[in-house]
Amino acid sequence: MKVRNFHFWGFFGSIIIILLLAAISYPWYYPSKMWLHRVDSLEKYNEIGEKYPGIEVDVVLRDSGIPDITHDEDTTFGITLDEYFEELTTTEQHIWIDVKNLTEDNADDWLAWLEENTAEDNIDKDRIILESKNWQTLAKFTNAGWYTSCYIDLDKPSHLSKEEIIHYTDSLEQIANSKCVKALSFPFWWYRSIKNIWIAI
Repeated sequence: MKVRNFHFWGFFGSIIIILLLAAISYPWYYPSKMWLHRVDSLEKYNEIGEKYPGIEVDVVLRDSGIPDITHDEDTTFGITLDEYFEELTTTEQHIWIDVKNLTEDNADDWLAWLEENTAEDNIDKDRIILESKNWQTLAKFTNAGWYTSCYIDLDKPSHLSKEEIIHYTDSLEQIANSKCVKALSFPFWWYRSIKNIWIAI
């Protein structure tokens, strides 16, 4: 799946498809868009992960930018991202890397690790999406040619007032216009509100 040439706002559609197809009707209409979520063990990958065009993994950065495959900072299973890269060398799969603790302090080490290990395993940048809530720091990766996405973790619009929704959508527009990231990713319940932003633009 090629995503790098999409217009910034137009890419929302692809991001939404990837995130939503498990939740909306008739996901089997789009098998090439179905990515497997939270493939945080090689056992899960080897069992069913190879059937999908893309997988999503959770990463916590340890010392020197070493990416530990885990969802929670206080938990480790002793698996690092390079083990996944070795698996991907024999496929054309894409990988969505959700970095849980990206900061200015660990970004340079993580970027260096990423550049070195993808080159070593001959994995093209266009097979990878880098995601974090820290959209300002993602700018380093965007500027280095990586496809980046800011994860928007907000309460459901149905739980918010109209004023709160306007405030949040204004914030999302600010992130988009910053050019720090290539895309936004978000739970499906924000689709309608965010769609209205990009229609207005």
